[in-house]
Amino acid sequence: MKNTEIVVQGARAHNLKNINVTIP
Repeated sequence: MKNTEIVVQGARAHNLKNINVTIP
């Protein structure tokens, strides 16, 4: 995997966590 791909996946995971916390 490229470093950029890892960063994008990390950002997506972080965004999903934020959504789960803000919409419960």
